[in-house]
Amino acid sequence: MISINNMLRQNLVRSATILLSCILSALLTVFVRYNLTWQANLLQKNDFKGFFFLSIISLLAYILGTFLNYFGTYYLLSKNIQQYSHSIRAELLKRYSSDLVVSKAKNDMVNNIEIIENRYFILLVALFDNFCLLIFSILAILSLHWIIVITTLALAIILLKLPDIFKRVLEETSFSTSNQTKNYIESIANWVNGLDILRRFNKYDVYTRKLSIASKLYTDACIKNIRVGKSASLVVIVGNVVAQLMILALTGILIINSAVPFGAIFSIGTLIGYTFSYVVILANGLIQMKSGGAVVKQLNSQLNQGPVKVNEVSDYQVEKYIIKDVSIKFDNGTKILYPNIDIDYGEKILLTGQSGTGKSSLFKVLLGQLQTATGEIEVIDKNGKTYPLESANIGYVPQDPILLPASIIDNITMFSSNLRAQALEIIEQVKLKKDINKFRDGVDSLINAAGSNLSGGQKQKIILARTLLYKKPLILIDEGTSAIDARSSEEILRVVTNIDATVIVIGHNLSSSMKKLFDKEITLQPIDPDLK
Repeated sequence: MISINNMLRQNLVRSATILLSCILSALLTVFVRYNLTWQANLLQKNDFKGFFFLSIISLLAYILGTFLNYFGTYYLLSKNIQQYSHSIRAELLKRYSSDLVVSKAKNDMVNNIEIIENRYFILLVALFDNFCLLIFSILAILSLHWIIVITTLALAIILLKLPDIFKRVLEETSFSTSNQTKNYIESIANWVNGLDILRRFNKYDVYTRKLSIASKLYTDACIKNIRVGKSASLVVIVGNVVAQLMILALTGILIINSAVPFGAIFSIGTLIGYTFSYVVILANGLIQMKSGGAVVKQLNSQLNQGPVKVNEVSDYQVEKYIIKDVSIKFDNGTKILYPNIDIDYGEKILLTGQSGTGKSSLFKVLLGQLQTATGEIEVIDKNGKTYPLESANIGYVPQDPILLPASIIDNITMFSSNLRAQALEIIEQVKLKKDINKFRDGVDSLINAAGSNLSGGQKQKIILARTLLYKKPLILIDEGTSAIDARSSEEILRVVTNIDATVIVIGHNLSSSMKKLFDKEITLQPIDPDLK
């Protein structure tokens, strides 16, 4: 759950320092302003020595208060918030399933987290800081005359109630802005993928037209949110000005009637001015927190769903894999019925068939990425006990490898530094060392976000090296050497077919020597168009 309590609890010492800095900074700030009363009284008595002494005290108090404010509410608070934001992102990632919408993830990770940081956590601490200033200012005014305090509190309550007028509309505009941001990002992502096609057909205007529609909806939502926020702020500011004029008039009457000392006029002027400014800041802050709180509720609803289940690696010894009466059905009604297949542990299977016979779809079924219409897939252990097939026990080399924007070695070891030595040996086996030597930093070279500094074959070798390193009992290779030259492909297949695991390889146009590396070949038949 996202809350200010959880943010503060992650480091109690640091959080206590932040709060103490706010309190001391506020106390010193009010002292500097209240000290004007004493300084003015000393000037009235021509006590210049005492005046300069108090001036030096005020200067030192101001410097110390400014330092505490920066150190607590800026430096330490920023560290706390960034640490907590990182933990929120980590928890959100656990809730995303394999079919997550990228635009939504980007919106949550960037836009919504930024809103929470600026309009919730930072704002909440700023409100606490200003609340301390308000309380100390009221206490200082109370020491001068009680009627000013009563009037100040009455007007302050009115100012604090003003934001409630805009509560509902601000929550609505905040949700609308967040949703339109997600939609705009999604529109850009969807249309950029087809940008090259539009250019080739001289239809670039379609791209600009479609994006301009999404852009207008996003802009209108942002403008409306800003307009409502500014309107609410304006109402509060006008209320502040009127309240200050009333208090100054009251103070003047009290001075004329000798109810307060002459020097109080200097302190009252600043204390009242700042007091109502604090009320305005609190009121505006409460307005802004409505939008931040709405996003907090939205993300908390996602966090309450609990993490997506992560399969654990099983420790039983596999004897056999059984694929029985498995079929899948697509949205257009087309159905693929697979043959019953028994695969002994350690067998090396070549899966062939014409394009469209469901080879890659079978891999998706095994990986749990595609639901079956009928049938079951079972794993039998050495003792004859049956288990469901878990994706955590499968190594997978896809046709189009996806790499992380990290180093080559981290992509192979998946950030487990203790596996580095083994990884270096496997790099030799999959014929990747020659490719790595071309990079200045070798295995520590960084891969671009899109993997643009690697060829297709190099990507496949990296994924293959990772798969072999983690020694899964079942390895699926979907044309995993298609981008690698024939000679290297055969050498890699020799390595793959000699490991202690069950290996299923989808392959096309393999040479006879390559086919001999496998224990058996399973050929899938074309889909029967009448099968529904």
